[in-house]
Amino acid sequence: MNDVVGRLCAAEDAPKVGDVEGDGVTENVWVDPTTHELKAWPEYFDAIADGRKLFELRKNDRNYRVGDNLKLKRWDPKTESYTGAEIEARVSYLVTGGSFGLPNDMCVMGLRILWVQDPEPAYDCHRCFEEIPNRKTFQSRMILCPTCGNKRCPRASDHRLTCTNSNEPGQPGSVYA
Repeated sequence: MNDVVGRLCAAEDAPKVGDVEGDGVTENVWVDPTTHELKAWPEYFDAIADGRKLFELRKNDRNYRVGDNLKLKRWDPKTESYTGAEIEARVSYLVTGGSFGLPNDMCVMGLRILWVQDPEPAYDCHRCFEEIPNRKTFQSRMILCPTCGNKRCPRASDHRLTCTNSNEPGQPGSVYA
């Protein structure tokens, strides 16, 4: 097996494309994935970000392949602009048009989330963060009270609580009590 194919095959995360037969030996071969930048509407973006939706239904106008990366960019249709939130996911499975009643120009891609970047997460307090269904993300920022900006304020723990405008330890209702 040549050295380049050997190094690529050894990569744990390399996308498997298929097998190539030559000289009576079948080898796994990996290719460089294509990264597709795609607009994602808020309801679909948020469902992928919090782990409820691990597939993408798209018009197959880009020749999607298993192993390709999708950079999904959250689009706000009200402001007609991107919000800055992005998800990178790898296509782990692909069903092409013509299968299972899927129109010929469409495809369904299984996704493996690589990373999520959301400057404005869908949670403002510890309680809401813990209640995200099928949460597969970690808390990537310190949660602060939206009113006073203190981490020990009870409102940072639960948005339903009153802001105390204090960062004193031991406040009732605070996760830091």
